[in-house]
Amino acid sequence: MASLQVWIQAPQPLQLALQVMSGGHPEVQVSGEAAFAADVSWLAQNVRWDVAEDLAAVVGPVAAQHLTGLARAAVSAMGQLTHAVSSWRAGVSSL
Repeated sequence: MASLQVWIQAPQPLQLALQVMSGGHPEVQVSGEAAFAADVSWLAQNVRWDVAEDLAAVVGPVAAQHLTGLARAAVSAMGQLTHAVSSWRAGVSSL
């Protein structure tokens, strides 16, 4: 049986979600049996989840596009809010 360990760097989960929804991929470290690790690493770098396509099977293509757009906007807004709060807290703590 092949042994494999996968680490995903996610210090800011909202930023990670936005990155993945925008077609990006998180920083992934893979170790273990060499050939299996190489295959998993390739998959992590090259496979993208098409949320809208999967959602379209449930709610239809137009609604799926609207829902994924809304989700992207919500994740983006949460990321901006998180950044603003972090900046504000840094400013307050330096007083």
